[in-house]
Amino acid sequence: MNKYKIERVTKEKYTDKKWQKYFEFRTVCAKKKKSKLHLKTWEELKDEAYGYLKRGMGIYTIKKNGMEAGHFYFGLRDKNKKKKRFVYLTHHFINKSIDNTLLKLIVKEFLKYDNNAHFLAIPSRNGDHDYIGKRLKADIGTNQIHLELKKKDVKKKVINKWVKTYSKKFPDLTMKFYEDIPDELLKEYCKVFTELLVNMPANSELSDHNVRPAAIRRWDKHDKKNNRTSYRYLVFNKDNKLIAKTNVALNKDKPQSMHQYMTGVLKEYREQGIGKWMKGVMYLKLEKDFPDYEVIKTETHPENHGSKSISLQMGYKQVATLKEFKVSREKSEAFLKK
Repeated sequence: MNKYKIERVTKEKYTDKKWQKYFEFRTVCAKKKKSKLHLKTWEELKDEAYGYLKRGMGIYTIKKNGMEAGHFYFGLRDKNKKKKRFVYLTHHFINKSIDNTLLKLIVKEFLKYDNNAHFLAIPSRNGDHDYIGKRLKADIGTNQIHLELKKKDVKKKVINKWVKTYSKKFPDLTMKFYEDIPDELLKEYCKVFTELLVNMPANSELSDHNVRPAAIRRWDKHDKKNNRTSYRYLVFNKDNKLIAKTNVALNKDKPQSMHQYMTGVLKEYREQGIGKWMKGVMYLKLEKDFPDYEVIKTETHPENHGSKSISLQMGYKQVATLKEFKVSREKSEAFLKK
């Protein structure tokens, strides 16, 4: 039987010597995974870890039979919501498959990490860790396909046709561009954003679907510090009511990679082409403002056929899948008793 040792990284117990050993540990783990550690010195790693620890995250190392076997993090989500509070696991296992002995140790650490968390969320990319969900009899909290649009794959003729066709089709609708949402529009924007999230086909059980004005302003303030922004196109009906939106997050200093998120149309206006119109106009705006861009990334649920179809018609290609399993405290405790 394999022997494992899990050690929690703590600010109080870690001397400079221990930080140096932790840096060596992470360097070895990266080499075993045929990658490079993104930090060059143990001091940089220490500073990064201090930031995580300050936010209350748990950092753990794993050794298997005395050898480096990976590391993982715990982060608390929805901590101010008594019924939704949960712990998110970010794992970097060297081997794709882990045995029940190690899995039980990780589950034990979860139960100790936060006594008030209702469940543990475990990600599985491209099905690599689907078996963990099965072992723990977990529910699926999130199910996504990830897509990328590279410049060489763009269906420009299709996009131009959409913009021309739907601009004429909707004379009573108005599309407006924003980076910052004006104060007088913010409340309505958040209301529609929330409605779209709630009514999204097969939306995520792990996401907060209540978008608040204070949160939008907080995100905007944080983004501006890093020269990040969101390009937003909003569509209004003839009564000037917001009915649809699409967003792209980007860094103006590094626009090579962007993230298209939350394109949505209110129910009564769907299946008319408004989504194609918005995403087409958005693409042409991005191409004009950032001609050196390389890729636009997005994600959707496998059952959100409308969103997936629009993306594929534009030239997006599926590059990955992501599931996030939701394991309750009760199921975690039952697993430990086996």
